[in-house]
Amino acid sequence: MLEHPVPAQEPSGEAAAPPSASASTLALVEAALLLDIVVVLCLIRTFVPIPLFQGVVRLFCPTPFVLLGLRQGFRTTVMASIGGYVVLSALVGPLFGIQILVYGLLGAAYAGAARARLHVTVAILFGSLIYGLYIGFVTVGLPLILGVVNLRVSPAKLVNDIKDGLTSVGHGAGSLQIGSLSLHRWTGLRLLYHWMLQHWIAGLLFIVLFNGLLNGWLFLYVTREILARIDRGMRIDRWGKHVDFYPPPGV
Repeated sequence: MLEHPVPAQEPSGEAAAPPSASASTLALVEAALLLDIVVVLCLIRTFVPIPLFQGVVRLFCPTPFVLLGLRQGFRTTVMASIGGYVVLSALVGPLFGIQILVYGLLGAAYAGAARARLHVTVAILFGSLIYGLYIGFVTVGLPLILGVVNLRVSPAKLVNDIKDGLTSVGHGAGSLQIGSLSLHRWTGLRLLYHWMLQHWIAGLLFIVLFNGLLNGWLFLYVTREILARIDRGMRIDRWGKHVDFYPPPGV
């Protein structure tokens, strides 16, 4: 269990006093312990290729970074994310290691929003932007770059593949039926689907934005539920100030 931080005066103004040796050591130890948790979760996601299981595990990955950001600040969280990328890249490669940078940025953004007492909607938008850009890079940008540069695939073929992918997604969503509820019976959804096929760039952007918004909310919701149930002493920052992370009602 992490120790309670040593109370210290909160820095004021632009010239903040340098942290004491004990505070720096505590920050280093906390960052290492919390970082180990995220690295293990990322390794589980990488080497246990079960789609649903992977999706559940990733929801817990930003939480240690959020706790670190609440207790030690933005700079420590960013440095821990970079260190985690170096460690994870040595184990799974630099491409798969990018995921820990994303979780670190999510943790820093959520913790920063909570410390600044911004509305929860602002925090969700920050998370949605970060994860949406990541999804766009992994699902669209990276395949285009690799296809054109390394595989010598023509841009026209890549565009056709993207359209085929959108068509498959639309047919798959339209075939879903829960009891008497069937998506293909909704005229509005059918019109939206055909519009997305005709304007595939806008449709692809819509999918990426929706994915980012959904995941941004899920990351914050899971983190909020976890942090609301840990010891209150763990939510005291290095300056002795108590910081809550958007506590849910009744907790």
